[in-house]
Amino acid sequence: MTRRTLPSGAPVLDASLWETPLWAAARRVIRTIEAAGHAAFVVGGAVRDRLLGLPASEIDIATSMRPEAVRRLFPRTHPTGERFGTVTVVEGGFPFEVTTFRVETYPSVDRHPAVRFTGRLEDDLARRDFTINAMALSADGRLIDPFDGRRDLERRVLRTVGDPAERFREDPLRLIRAIRFAVRYGLRMAPETWRALVALRGELVRVAPERIVMEMEKSRRGAEPWPLLRWLDRADLWLRLGEPAIARAVAAADPPDVFWAAITAAMRPARGLPPSGAGAIAGGGAPFGEGLDAEAGAWGLRLPLSREARRLIRAALGMEASPGRESAGPSVRPRSLEAAYAREGRFDGRTARGGDRRPTAPMAEAEALPYGYAWGTRGAAAVFRALRLADLIAGRPRPETLARFRALAEFRARLPLPDPRRLRLDLGAWRTSRKAPAGPYLEAMRRHLWLAVNRGFPNAAEALEAEADRLWREAGAALRPPFRLPAFLADGPEAGDVPAT
Repeated sequence: MTRRTLPSGAPVLDASLWETPLWAAARRVIRTIEAAGHAAFVVGGAVRDRLLGLPASEIDIATSMRPEAVRRLFPRTHPTGERFGTVTVVEGGFPFEVTTFRVETYPSVDRHPAVRFTGRLEDDLARRDFTINAMALSADGRLIDPFDGRRDLERRVLRTVGDPAERFREDPLRLIRAIRFAVRYGLRMAPETWRALVALRGELVRVAPERIVMEMEKSRRGAEPWPLLRWLDRADLWLRLGEPAIARAVAAADPPDVFWAAITAAMRPARGLPPSGAGAIAGGGAPFGEGLDAEAGAWGLRLPLSREARRLIRAALGMEASPGRESAGPSVRPRSLEAAYAREGRFDGRTARGGDRRPTAPMAEAEALPYGYAWGTRGAAAVFRALRLADLIAGRPRPETLARFRALAEFRARLPLPDPRRLRLDLGAWRTSRKAPAGPYLEAMRRHLWLAVNRGFPNAAEALEAEADRLWREAGAALRPPFRLPAFLADGPEAGDVPAT
């Protein structure tokens, strides 16, 4: 393993580094440890991002001080992972993970290392994954860089610390981390790092699915997903492209449950995984994709995702067309709605962001009405999420969804009765007075009445009661709704305000 002697001398980063509240608090932690006779340095991602001119959201500190001494030294601490040398110190309102210099030995069948504390920073840096993460910064701005991480950043190269095969075998999650860093920082992989990644891609079966999901979430938040998905496909690592148009349309700003449903529809299990019995990459002790229709994208249901994400995945896998376009066709057509059923209006969405007004995919009225209805019963955020996922399946980029959503909002605002909850008929009281049974026909009736009011029928209790009686006489409990909710809204939870767009 190539390493250089720890440098000394003048600071390499200017003093303005320590002027922000977060960095100033980190410096106080370091100075407190130094005053107690120990060494301490900022390490890892904060150093890397500082060299790239990026802001730090958190700062980690490495020290020669033992964890029990750190806890005695600072008034506010939490034993985050004291067995592995980590104590969280709270200073200036910011949490800092302070970890004792350590050396790690990985058993061949377990990613959990045996930890041995050491007094040398250089030993601590040598255990890290990539050279760009194996740098440290002293309180006076001196950069400690024994593995040329700064030069690799300047050359835009991602390289492991030492033997790449050894690094990846120690913790196979580093296979996905390597791609995440390459995408996030626009790096190319060193040839030996890439060769080891491809050769050892099957090692990923040793990684718990929870950790894979967390790593993918970090990747999604840090950069647009398309380059990451393309890298995974190129390496045949975990996933490969099945529907590139969907994968290309996924955006970093998409909600997590939408992201997982979309990439489940877009990606297929990698071919490079070991055969049955080699591991439990998708949870439940079963090999990835076993017992599922992997070609249909059902692999996503093996992951430990939220209930809402799993619901959207199932909806995405069962959808053959954009949701909302298919209408159930009413069994009873109210006389006042004959003309409305005979025509299908259209409206075009246009975006006003930055003064740019460009046309987007038109939305048929038959598609807009179910979304408009759901807006009142489920909330704007649920409607946006469903519309976004429908657009992803259709390969539409996020700006187009935003434009369609704005157009939908304008369409809804023009409706005489946007909110179905403002119908002036209590269907529960109506059912009781008619001694009618409970059943799904009541929801169908509410949709019929809402649609009638928005086509000119009076929103008056007496008129609505008479229309409800007519619907009941002609169809009874077999009444079908005039439209179905979009697939991604069916049986979903209610939501609140629209997310920031």
